[in-house]
Amino acid sequence: MLSSVLGSEVAIQVNIRIMRAFIQMRERMLSHQELWNELDWFRRQLKGHEEKIDRIFLRP
Repeated sequence: MLSSVLGSEVAIQVNIRIMRAFIQMRERMLSHQELWNELDWFRRQLKGHEEKIDRIFLRP
């Protein structure tokens, strides 16, 4: 990457910082994915309840 092209200590440090930033981004996205999965589960549960309530009150 950058450090292999430039070969300087500064380039190596910048490359390390870039890689750490991408690792942090990935970790945050994964933790948010868990929250999205839980939210989706709740949405599915509510949809099931709404359908049941509609069948009770809107029965012909």
